[in-house]
Amino acid sequence: LDNGITFYLVEDKELPLIRVNATVRTGSLQDPSGKEGLASITGEVMREGGSVNYPAEKLNILLEDKAAFMSTFIGQGSGGASMNILKEDFDELLPVFVDLIQNPLFPEEKIDLSKTQRKSGISRRNDDQASIASREFSKIIYGENSPLTRQVEYASLDAITRDDIVAFHKEAFVGSNMTFGVIGDFDTKEMKKKLESAFNSLKSGNKNNLVYPEINYTYPSTVNLIDKPDVNQSYVI
Repeated sequence: LDNGITFYLVEDKELPLIRVNATVRTGSLQDPSGKEGLASITGEVMREGGSVNYPAEKLNILLEDKAAFMSTFIGQGSGGASMNILKEDFDELLPVFVDLIQNPLFPEEKIDLSKTQRKSGISRRNDDQASIASREFSKIIYGENSPLTRQVEYASLDAITRDDIVAFHKEAFVGSNMTFGVIGDFDTKEMKKKLESAFNSLKSGNKNNLVYPEINYTYPSTVNLIDKPDVNQSYVI
């Protein structure tokens, strides 16, 4: 499209289903220092909070009635959104999906719930020896201060505001950062017209410069031990 979005279409008429997947050039690598967790909360609350025209409760009821599925997320090096629906519901639910991507509501109560859940995870992250080993091994490989090993902490969650989330979404979910794959029971020529009509309203924005940090692999060969005497198994990497 003129706004930079690229679509890949694959017809598959075996079942009367259509699936839409979006990949977004963004990620927690772009979390500002001191606000670790911003990207993942943005990706979660997009779906959990619903959109301007379809707030959470209204959206949930609509999708349940249609046996449809929509989701959003942001990981370390990419974000995404997906929709899985019956062919007969596509024309009705495509505008809902676009609204979710373009106009998420980000209600404060959903943001607070997401923070509370993450804080609960922080309080338990030293319970499992595998997660401890993986975390500390990454620090040895990439370095303590690498964006690849930064941890979400209580303070970084408290520092994140709704304005931060709105700004992060506004920068990331634009045409220049988005690629869509559409697969299912449709006619390609007709689908092109529907997608152009639905997504042309998205702003092109600026392409995110998602830079992975350079890694220095000149570290020495070492043996490292974490003593955790309250478990009866060892975990070795």
